[in-house]
Amino acid sequence: MSFISFQFIVFMAVVTLLYYLVPKKYQWVLLLIASYGFFLYGGVTPLIFILSTTLTVYGGGRWMEHVKATAPSKKAAKATNRRILTLITVFNFGILLMLKYYNFFAESVNHGLGIFAYDSQLPLINIVLPLGISFYTFQSIGYLIDVYRNKYAAEKSLPRFALFISYFPILVQGPISRYNDLGTQLKEEHPFDYKTFKFGM
Repeated sequence: MSFISFQFIVFMAVVTLLYYLVPKKYQWVLLLIASYGFFLYGGVTPLIFILSTTLTVYGGGRWMEHVKATAPSKKAAKATNRRILTLITVFNFGILLMLKYYNFFAESVNHGLGIFAYDSQLPLINIVLPLGISFYTFQSIGYLIDVYRNKYAAEKSLPRFALFISYFPILVQGPISRYNDLGTQLKEEHPFDYKTFKFGM
């Protein structure tokens, strides 16, 4: 769904209206439902990729918190958490690089092999690049780095963390946000304010 399409304008209008109509304590729940609905509009495959990033990074953050609380020393905790950070970073950037650059690499190799009349060809993958994958991958790893550096504690609520990763206006055109900025705003209740609404429009 392109952010300059008629469908997106209608989608935003409906979400905005509902956001101010639902009880304020459920505003973040509505945003989570809208964000995953936005992803589902593009098919199930993009949802699988963002869910894998959400679950691995959330689990990594909680794992780091457990290590900090149970390790025999700060030095031991930092060493273990560095390995956790490396593992999850490699996994998620591996997905990003595979989806964005594998076909380019395979086509280049196949072209080179063709020059030498070599019959074997690398297979191409037929997957549409998930919307916002660069934004949410960098944003999620940024969060994990901040948890590793003790900038803030890992988020305990999986649904709230899922909203931080999948918040659809960010995925449309950025920017990449820090958890202590965007995550806090998404949790807060926001009553309707005409001046703020007018400025946003």
